[in-house]
Amino acid sequence: MSADQTTRPEASSLPEIEKCSPWVLFAMPVGLGFALSLIVTAVNILRSIDTQAFYLGLDGLRPWLALIGVLAVLATVTIAYFRPRIQTVLMVSLGSLVIFCVVAKLVRVESFYGNMVPKLAWSWTPSAEERVQDYFVSRKAKSRTADVELSELQQPSAADFPGFLGPSRDGAIAETSLAVWDTIQPQLLWRHPVGIGWSSFAVQGKLAIDLEQRGAFECIVCYHLETGEELWVSQQPRRFEDEHGDGPRSTPAIADSRVYSMGADGLLTCCDLADGRLLWKKECLTDPERDNLLWGMSGSPLVYEGKVFVTPGGENSALIAFDSFSGEELWRSGSDRGAYASPMLSSVIGQQLLLSFNGAGLRTYDAATGQEQWLTPWVTQGELQRVNVAQPVVLPTENPSQSRILISSGYGKGIVSLKISLKANATADARRIPSFGPECWEVETEWKSIRLRSKMSNFVVHEGAIYGLDSGIMTCLNLKTGKRLWKRGRYGHGQLLLVGDKILLLAESREVVLVGADPEKHRVLGKFQALDGKTWNHLALAGDVLVVRNYQEAAAFRLPLE
Repeated sequence: MSADQTTRPEASSLPEIEKCSPWVLFAMPVGLGFALSLIVTAVNILRSIDTQAFYLGLDGLRPWLALIGVLAVLATVTIAYFRPRIQTVLMVSLGSLVIFCVVAKLVRVESFYGNMVPKLAWSWTPSAEERVQDYFVSRKAKSRTADVELSELQQPSAADFPGFLGPSRDGAIAETSLAVWDTIQPQLLWRHPVGIGWSSFAVQGKLAIDLEQRGAFECIVCYHLETGEELWVSQQPRRFEDEHGDGPRSTPAIADSRVYSMGADGLLTCCDLADGRLLWKKECLTDPERDNLLWGMSGSPLVYEGKVFVTPGGENSALIAFDSFSGEELWRSGSDRGAYASPMLSSVIGQQLLLSFNGAGLRTYDAATGQEQWLTPWVTQGELQRVNVAQPVVLPTENPSQSRILISSGYGKGIVSLKISLKANATADARRIPSFGPECWEVETEWKSIRLRSKMSNFVVHEGAIYGLDSGIMTCLNLKTGKRLWKRGRYGHGQLLLVGDKILLLAESREVVLVGADPEKHRVLGKFQALDGKTWNHLALAGDVLVVRNYQEAAAFRLPLE
């Protein structure tokens, strides 16, 4: 027998190759195509704006969800690899369930911090609102300040802080110069519980006014600035409820011896500054249950030349103007969705414009007629929530034919510098600029940066630098380029004011911090604990008196001046 014959297998011993069914051959490319389509669809979903907004919106919950995911994977691997007895699995599951139920009974979620981390409390301890109510019940009746004294207390002064973020609504106070808190510390004037809510104070003379929730009533409350004595209360039977904290969100505005306030469900009221007597009220939302924002009306009313401006948002309600004395509706303009910033007035290339950072972006209006001007689209956190909060900052320019405006928001959006100019065919005289329409404006992006995401806080500008809280961390950017100069100091979702060449900051952790407006480095010039509990409310500074509040209490301090 030859070698070939010994090594070559017989043909009969070779395995027969089975022929594939035609159905299998047809299904293979179809299945492959279906699998590829699923992959492409998943990639498109992950790349979509709504998915990214949802992921960013998880914020501080992401670590917790990641931990839950890791535990779930570990449990699955343990069961699959070690194959424990069913009795062991049931016992561990039952024990985990018992522990969870016990913890759930002992601990409650009282609210959430700005990064969505829950604030926990023992279940038997009173809530913030219950503590405030106990204070009101136990408080001894005090004699009300005489009317003659009230008339003296409300006398305006150059140091007044008449509304949200101060006289210009830009969070900058140039006339006051604060001293460093080294040898001389701030002096506590008063501190006590107040009705719940997220309002700040408006100050005129010696009167400090805020919005509070007291039980079933939304209240405008007037305090003596330096003693904390309650002088009068004006209340309406309203209550806005939310898991982050119930109560009103906006700050009252004081003008012409009157107080204007926007309630959390859209009720605009006007009261007499002297005694809180209700003068008029208007519903700004047709149906608050349907038309209100997810976290309630937060925009503070703006008073200018006998008009009160509010920005509830919605069909023909983006901007509404009322007569400040009679409450008569004068006109409505625009249909942009609402957001959480407040309307503000500014001069842009010689024209007095109303700026509204609403749900669609930065919209401007002619202050006299309400005619819509330009819109810079800027949608934050998807179509549903539209979380634009920080006030725009209008920058001074040497060129009278141009203006610059900064806008910023959180959830991964960042900050952008806009250059505003008039188109070449807009040749009307400067005195006739109010006749310009939206087609006459030109808006260009100078630069855009992800380095400042103003989620719940405002930002300020000083000598070529921008200062703000980038998702809770103090950040300084170059004004010309948007490049980051430094980032230090974890203050959470607090609030700040620019006072001269220093930044006065109220941290979410309830500390008041004085920081130098220094583009070179982060310099803390002093700090002290002002309040107890989570603090999101804005600051108010009238001369040397700082008045602050949070969800459950308020306090006033006299700050040392240079």
